[in-house]
Amino acid sequence: MKIKVLIIVLVIILLLVGGFFFVSYKKDKAKEIILEDVNALEKDIDIINDGTEIDDFKLIYEMEFYFENVKYDYAVNLLTNEIVNYDQE
Repeated sequence: MKIKVLIIVLVIILLLVGGFFFVSYKKDKAKEIILEDVNALEKDIDIINDGTEIDDFKLIYEMEFYFENVKYDYAVNLLTNEIVNYDQE
């Protein structure tokens, strides 16, 4: 019985760690997509806010930033790498 509990705990830990690395990798990919769309380098932007959220059962990465005195607001679906929202002021 103790071995089954230990195995279940280990599987849960592996899923959590794997999920963390998956989201981290996908966030990096989403940031690359955004920067490519704006034609900017990461060193040239000033990030105001960024993070992930679940919207309509979709995992979304949102990033607000300034580039060349223009404020940008992007949202990227982390599973499809599709830009789902974009705004510039």
